[in-house]
Amino acid sequence: MKLGQAPPILPPLLLNIENLRKSYGTPDGSIQAVVDVPSFSLEAEQQTALCGTSGAGKTTFLNLIAGILQPDEGRIELDGCLISGANEAERDRQRSQTIGYIFQTFNLLQGYTCIENVLLGMSFGPG
Repeated sequence: MKLGQAPPILPPLLLNIENLRKSYGTPDGSIQAVVDVPSFSLEAEQQTALCGTSGAGKTTFLNLIAGILQPDEGRIELDGCLISGANEAERDRQRSQTIGYIFQTFNLLQGYTCIENVLLGMSFGPG
Protein backbone atom coordinates (compact mmCIF):
# COMPACT_ATOMS: atom_id res chain seq x y z
CA MET A 1 0.00 0.00 0.00
CA LYS A 2 1.36 3.42 -0.94
CA LEU A 3 1.15 6.53 1.18
CA GLY A 4 -2.23 8.17 0.72
CA GLN A 5 -3.94 4.99 -0.47
CA ALA A 6 -6.88 3.62 1.43
CA PRO A 7 -6.39 0.15 2.89
CA PRO A 8 -8.05 -2.61 0.87
CA ILE A 9 -11.63 -3.35 1.83
CA LEU A 10 -11.89 -6.85 3.22
CA PRO A 11 -14.99 -8.90 2.47
CA PRO A 12 -17.27 -9.31 5.48
CA LEU A 13 -16.92 -12.49 7.51
CA LEU A 14 -20.00 -14.64 7.44
CA LEU A 15 -18.59 -17.01 10.05
CA ASN A 16 -15.87 -16.45 12.63
CA ILE A 17 -14.89 -19.12 15.15
CA GLU A 18 -12.33 -18.85 17.94
CA ASN A 19 -11.17 -21.52 20.41
CA LEU A 20 -14.20 -23.75 19.83
CA ARG A 21 -14.38 -26.93 21.91
CA LYS A 22 -17.04 -29.59 22.43
CA SER A 23 -16.72 -32.87 24.34
CA TYR A 24 -19.04 -35.71 25.22
CA GLY A 25 -19.04 -38.20 28.07
CA THR A 26 -18.43 -41.82 27.09
CA PRO A 27 -20.10 -44.92 28.56
CA ASP A 28 -16.98 -45.68 30.60
CA GLY A 29 -17.16 -42.22 32.23
CA SER A 30 -14.28 -40.62 30.37
CA ILE A 31 -14.55 -37.41 28.36
CA GLN A 32 -14.07 -37.56 24.57
CA ALA A 33 -13.08 -34.31 22.83
CA VAL A 34 -14.98 -34.17 19.54
CA VAL A 35 -14.41 -30.61 18.30
CA ASP A 36 -11.27 -28.54 18.93
CA VAL A 37 -11.02 -25.64 16.46
CA PRO A 38 -8.55 -22.89 17.41
CA SER A 39 -9.62 -20.56 14.57
CA PHE A 40 -11.84 -20.73 11.49
CA SER A 41 -13.44 -18.07 9.34
CA LEU A 42 -15.52 -18.01 6.20
CA GLU A 43 -16.23 -14.95 4.08
CA ALA A 44 -19.61 -14.28 2.51
CA GLU A 45 -19.99 -16.30 -0.72
CA GLN A 46 -16.86 -18.35 0.08
CA GLN A 47 -17.21 -22.12 -0.07
CA THR A 48 -15.42 -24.83 1.85
CA ALA A 49 -15.67 -28.58 2.35
CA LEU A 50 -15.70 -30.48 5.62
CA CYS A 51 -14.17 -33.96 5.41
CA GLY A 52 -13.38 -36.61 7.97
CA THR A 53 -14.00 -40.15 9.10
CA SER A 54 -17.17 -41.28 10.83
CA GLY A 55 -17.19 -39.98 14.39
CA ALA A 56 -14.61 -37.26 13.71
CA GLY A 57 -17.00 -34.46 14.77
CA LYS A 58 -18.23 -33.07 11.43
CA THR A 59 -21.92 -33.14 12.37
CA THR A 60 -21.17 -31.81 15.86
CA PHE A 61 -19.20 -28.93 14.30
CA LEU A 62 -22.11 -28.06 11.98
CA ASN A 63 -24.61 -28.33 14.85
CA LEU A 64 -22.46 -25.90 16.87
CA ILE A 65 -22.36 -23.41 13.98
CA ALA A 66 -26.13 -23.72 13.53
CA GLY A 67 -26.71 -23.13 17.24
CA ILE A 68 -28.34 -26.52 17.73
CA LEU A 69 -25.62 -27.41 20.24
CA GLN A 70 -23.80 -25.12 22.65
CA PRO A 71 -20.00 -25.28 22.84
CA ASP A 72 -18.12 -26.15 26.01
CA GLU A 73 -15.79 -23.25 25.20
CA GLY A 74 -15.22 -20.76 22.45
CA ARG A 75 -16.86 -18.14 20.33
CA ILE A 76 -19.06 -18.55 17.25
CA GLU A 77 -20.08 -15.43 15.36
CA LEU A 78 -22.46 -15.93 12.44
CA ASP A 79 -23.34 -13.04 10.14
CA GLY A 80 -22.33 -10.55 12.83
CA CYS A 81 -24.36 -12.21 15.61
CA LEU A 82 -22.80 -14.04 18.53
CA ILE A 83 -24.25 -17.57 18.51
CA SER A 84 -22.26 -18.98 21.41
CA GLY A 85 -23.86 -17.75 24.61
CA ALA A 86 -27.16 -16.77 22.94
CA ASN A 87 -30.35 -18.23 24.33
CA GLU A 88 -32.24 -20.91 22.42
CA ALA A 89 -34.81 -18.53 20.91
CA GLU A 90 -32.06 -16.23 19.61
CA ARG A 91 -30.16 -19.17 18.13
CA ASP A 92 -33.35 -20.49 16.48
CA ARG A 93 -34.11 -17.06 15.01
CA GLN A 94 -30.56 -16.65 13.65
CA ARG A 95 -30.60 -20.15 12.17
CA SER A 96 -33.92 -19.52 10.40
CA GLN A 97 -32.60 -16.28 8.90
CA THR A 98 -29.07 -17.35 7.97
CA ILE A 99 -28.62 -21.10 7.53
CA GLY A 100 -30.09 -23.69 5.20
CA TYR A 101 -29.78 -27.01 6.98
CA ILE A 102 -30.73 -30.56 6.11
CA PHE A 103 -30.09 -32.83 9.07
CA GLN A 104 -27.99 -35.96 8.83
CA THR A 105 -31.11 -37.93 9.80
CA PHE A 106 -33.23 -35.94 7.39
CA ASN A 107 -37.00 -35.89 7.28
CA LEU A 108 -37.76 -34.80 3.75
CA LEU A 109 -41.30 -34.49 2.46
CA GLN A 110 -42.24 -37.49 0.34
CA GLY A 111 -43.18 -36.64 -3.22
CA TYR A 112 -40.87 -33.62 -3.33
CA THR A 113 -37.43 -33.61 -4.92
CA CYS A 114 -34.37 -32.69 -2.88
CA ILE A 115 -34.32 -29.18 -4.34
CA GLU A 116 -38.06 -28.73 -3.67
CA ASN A 117 -37.48 -29.68 -0.02
CA VAL A 118 -34.66 -27.11 0.24
CA LEU A 119 -36.72 -24.40 -1.48
CA LEU A 120 -39.66 -25.09 0.82
CA GLY A 121 -37.45 -24.56 3.86
CA MET A 122 -36.13 -21.31 2.37
CA SER A 123 -39.67 -20.00 1.89
CA PHE A 124 -40.12 -19.68 5.67
CA GLY A 125 -37.45 -17.01 6.10
CA PRO A 126 -35.17 -14.61 4.30
CA GLY A 127 -32.30 -17.20 4.22
